[in-house]
Amino acid sequence: MPTSSDSPGWYADPERAGTQRWWNGAAWSDARRGMSGAPSRSVDAPQSAWAPDAGSAERSSGNPPAMIGLILGVFGLALLPFAIAGLVLSIIGLRRANRMVVAGTPYASRPAAIAGLVISLLAIVGTLLLVGLILALALAGVDAPES
Repeated sequence: MPTSSDSPGWYADPERAGTQRWWNGAAWSDARRGMSGAPSRSVDAPQSAWAPDAGSAERSSGNPPAMIGLILGVFGLALLPFAIAGLVLSIIGLRRANRMVVAGTPYASRPAAIAGLVISLLAIVGTLLLVGLILALALAGVDAPES
């Protein structure tokens, strides 16, 4: 029987012969598996023992809104609607990244969200300046007297 100083892991189940039980480092969990290593059909093993935990999908996929926002921001340099979508998704991704950092997730894609935000803003501002310049030149050309 493990003691509180023993590391988490599978140990012989003191209540059921021929099975192992998960010791979380402080107490027994309800998870059991056969001695062969296969999970018992009666109770599943804890997520952290042999399957990805609940947060690992989020960690492995990172922060999709941040990554998509970055990609759309880059495309937004050519087309304004992509820049607007990139800006929105980058803001969502940055807020999500901040929550992930607070929760202790090591890979939150915060730099990607910030980069998407900056690139999208540059694309939007650049497009507005370009449209303003074109309009100013067009109006100046209309008002100019012919010589």
